[in-house]
Amino acid sequence: MQQVGKKDKLLKSEIISAATFFRLGKIISYSLVSQGNINSNYIILTDKGRYILRAYKFKNEEEIISEIDLLNYLSSNHFPCPILIGNIFKTKRKNICCFKYIEGQELKKVNEKELKGIAKLLAKFHLLTRNYRLKFKREGEGLSVIKHYLEIKKRDILKSKFKDSENFINFLETELKSLNFKNDLPSGAVHVDVKSENVIAGKSGKLNLIDFDNFYLDYFVVDIGSTLMWLCADKEKINLKRAEIFLDEYASHRKLTKNEKRYITESIKFNCLKQAFKYAYICLPRLKFAEHWAYYFIRLYKNIQNQEIIIK
Repeated sequence: MQQVGKKDKLLKSEIISAATFFRLGKIISYSLVSQGNINSNYIILTDKGRYILRAYKFKNEEEIISEIDLLNYLSSNHFPCPILIGNIFKTKRKNICCFKYIEGQELKKVNEKELKGIAKLLAKFHLLTRNYRLKFKREGEGLSVIKHYLEIKKRDILKSKFKDSENFINFLETELKSLNFKNDLPSGAVHVDVKSENVIAGKSGKLNLIDFDNFYLDYFVVDIGSTLMWLCADKEKINLKRAEIFLDEYASHRKLTKNEKRYITESIKFNCLKQAFKYAYICLPRLKFAEHWAYYFIRLYKNIQNQEIIIK
């Protein structure tokens, strides 16, 4: 886990070399995508079509290969996700991958129909990746990993000008210690970043899930909690009606176990604490931004403690 500063822009020569490596044709134009805090993504227009070039900031080659393997597996099973072109293009500075451009628009405000569509998409993803195995280990962002990084990275937050840092760290440590997930929960590949900007709606209305950069192996309920946090939060609380709609639709495609139902609220709480820590540490060079989002997730966490999410 590393801190994020400014995006690393590719040199023009690197973009030209990548286009040649992937056989994209003659470049007409290219532009840096503004969304995203870590990797640098470029839309490339050539005489053959549109493509996405992604320059990875932190992921090593084995981690990228794991992502490529997952995407190829999903594509072969007709799951709507990015389709890769070729393999990894390596420069002295970066590892670069190329994807076919998905025609459509990222979702802005997710309506009820789109919420159901995302629930169906996530359920299908979990059904396809139940007990999925990796060639190379991915560390991920599970509960034990977050506890570990909080312990070794908290000094950076404490010695910074982060607002009320000591109470912030103490709160995270105390609350994370209170959380635990049973070992018998269904598991497989989890996306943990299913939010509006990572869902592309095609012209026909078909939804495509993108940005698998953070995927790893964990309990599916962790992924469900993350998605509920991103898509059902409203005024620093979980919109219980939207959460019920999402969970009902998800369960109509993949039945939730009794234990999963018990851990839905715990999972949302864990994801709130995880995001609070990640924003505080990873975005620390952008102090005001880090404080804003870290404390937003703390307030959301506290409000969830007073809510009852009913699961049929």
